[in-house]
Amino acid sequence: MRTIINIIPRTANKLILFSLLVVLPLSFITCKGTKSFYLYKNENFSFAVMIPPGYQMKETPSGDVKEGIELKNEKGFINIRAMATGTDYEKMPFDEYVKISASVEIQNYEKLASIEPFVSDHGIKGYKTYWERIETSPDDEPAKKEDSQVNIDGPIYYFPPLREKKRFDHPVKTIMISFYATSGFEDKIATDAEKIAKSFKY
Repeated sequence: MRTIINIIPRTANKLILFSLLVVLPLSFITCKGTKSFYLYKNENFSFAVMIPPGYQMKETPSGDVKEGIELKNEKGFINIRAMATGTDYEKMPFDEYVKISASVEIQNYEKLASIEPFVSDHGIKGYKTYWERIETSPDDEPAKKEDSQVNIDGPIYYFPPLREKKRFDHPVKTIMISFYATSGFEDKIATDAEKIAKSFKY
């Protein structure tokens, strides 16, 4: 299988369009020697974001559908992807689903800690959220309630899909932007994630 990622370097004077052909669909693509942002366009779910420089990139396919992209460097990683969920949530409005989204999408995320409206630079309305996460023991078993430590993780950004779409009969409810940072680099990765969220457009 071959994966084509369309990347548009953004410079002060012009836009240069080129296509990068990748033979291995899960291999990372490194863009070196540039201080430019890159435009990632997802045709399957009709969204686009600007990628900060300094990241390796790979698309995250599910079958033959590209759900989004993962960015990685020595400081951490950022995920931007369309998220399908259980059919029980198909009729739930987007703003209501966001309030439970990470708790049904991400292991050990217990409940919403805070939520606030977030608007991208292109006027797309979404949400910026923080979540309570329960620490697990070394064997990945949840810690006992009385001994557990609650951490607040985030932010995670959520935008509504442009149109209703399903993946394997499961509704795609959100386009999610989340990240993980190596200790000491939390502010840097969080800043880059917010830049990506601000650039979100259809």
